[in-house]
Amino acid sequence: MPSPFLMFITGGAGTGKSHVLSVIKEHLQRAHIGAENACISVAPTGVAAFNIGGLTIHRALNPPCRAWKLHYLYKAWS
Repeated sequence: MPSPFLMFITGGAGTGKSHVLSVIKEHLQRAHIGAENACISVAPTGVAAFNIGGLTIHRALNPPCRAWKLHYLYKAWS
């Protein structure tokens, strides 16, 4: 199995990050006909994820939630 192609796109507001991502996604979907999940787009915030038609990083990776960690953090912050 080939290793996944990973890309990090960054830049200020209005620099075309979403446009670049949409062009890349379109190309990948054309190259992999029938593979709807050829590309997963993730963003750090819900608004950014919505704008690119993707998921938040947290939602995409789905890390396990451990109650003891939450309890520890709550006690540390209170």
